[in-house]
Amino acid sequence: MKKINAPVMCVLFLLILTGCFSPRSYESNNYKGFTSKTEERFIGQKLHPLLIKKFGGKHHNEKLSEYVDAVGQRIVANSKILDITFKFFVTDSSIVNAYSLPGGYIYINRGLLSLINTEDELAAMLSHEIAHVVARHYSDRSAYLMLSKDLSVKPSTDHSIIIEKTPSTGLKVELLLMHFARENEYQADRMALEYLVESGYNANSIYDLLKTLIKFKSLNSTIYGERYPNYTKNIMYSHPPLDMRISRLKKILGHYNNRPKRKNIGNYINQIDGLFLGKNKENKRISIAKIIVEKGDTVETLSKLNNIIEKKESWFRVFNGMDSSDEVFIGQTVKLVI
Repeated sequence: MKKINAPVMCVLFLLILTGCFSPRSYESNNYKGFTSKTEERFIGQKLHPLLIKKFGGKHHNEKLSEYVDAVGQRIVANSKILDITFKFFVTDSSIVNAYSLPGGYIYINRGLLSLINTEDELAAMLSHEIAHVVARHYSDRSAYLMLSKDLSVKPSTDHSIIIEKTPSTGLKVELLLMHFARENEYQADRMALEYLVESGYNANSIYDLLKTLIKFKSLNSTIYGERYPNYTKNIMYSHPPLDMRISRLKKILGHYNNRPKRKNIGNYINQIDGLFLGKNKENKRISIAKIIVEKGDTVETLSKLNNIIEKKESWFRVFNGMDSSDEVFIGQTVKLVI
């Protein structure tokens, strides 16, 4: 029976890759093909329930899900993307990751939401995912032309996804969630910048989120080495080095910084207050908690409130997107892990 390497989209914003599977080598044919948009929608509809199930189901917080969808729909509307109907979902997984499927399905895990600090950064992540769908990057590496109808979809024993044609064809295609080519990622970054400024968001938010993710990966490497907890392992897998992405972004960000920005975009941290993260080393539940900085509060004093065993201050800075020299100020909204 033929097996064809036909990767579905796992577009994870920038570094977040734990949900991706590594590609496998098959002896026989590696096909490429382009699908129609009707076929894209069909494939997305088929794979959508499987992806939702694999990453913990839809998150129970409907208000948070509606908020993420509203941000995504605002980007789509302002970017005048008329030929794709997008749907945005929050998945109940602590893995730091986001994904896309053909036909306009966009997913973000609660693990990634915990590291985002502003609506602009959320918009940056969604814009990057939207860009992959609009640019149809997955079609460059797929055999979807062979799979346009009569499909059955099921998970395999090793957690990948199997798509089968009708039994008479004898065709089985294993779809692997994998990364895009580097140029696809760079193009998605450039398109995301356009989407952001067209929607009135800060173009620098891509850069800000990248820095946070770099610090997150670095801190986990320091603490765990190769023994990452589930929500952080393989975090740098399959995307171009972040310093290369940042370098490219720096060269073009200046073009966007003088564009008008939306006002009164709301407080993102309010939306994720109480968001469950997982369990710490003592096997205790930990969640995001919003706190307003008061007189006398410092990074040091606030860090001590974190329900984390080690490197409390480092974690505080990572979760709040702060550099090593940054200090808090009265009235600032920050995140604790409790």
